[in-house]
Amino acid sequence: MNKTINLRPHHLLCISFFKGKGYSNEFVSNMTSIVSALKENKDTPISLVSGEDDLCTHCPNNQNGICTAEDKSSRYDQLTLTALGIDTNSHSQILYSTLRTLADERIINCGKRESICGDCQWTDLCHKQ
Repeated sequence: MNKTINLRPHHLLCISFFKGKGYSNEFVSNMTSIVSALKENKDTPISLVSGEDDLCTHCPNNQNGICTAEDKSSRYDQLTLTALGIDTNSHSQILYSTLRTLADERIINCGKRESICGDCQWTDLCHKQ
């Protein structure tokens, strides 16, 4: 079985538009590795988490496991979950392929991404590829 990847819900959107840019070389390297693993195996189990996830480990906003932008990140997470129609209390793990389909159909393809995280500093990178 594949190793479970822990993701904040809004990071599904970040992954969709990742172009090899980010906060630091360490962050980009970690993000590239995770994005590549998910593209190679879409049946990877995902655990949707609040707080630090596997992408956050090399983010400069991560200060000893606490996000310095937690208010904004939590808002993005909640808006993403609402748009996806997912209650994290009833799901322990969801396959990446399922989450990818939901994110594409319910957020990206219908133009809702900007209403979720349009005030993110990276929003200019987030255009349909």
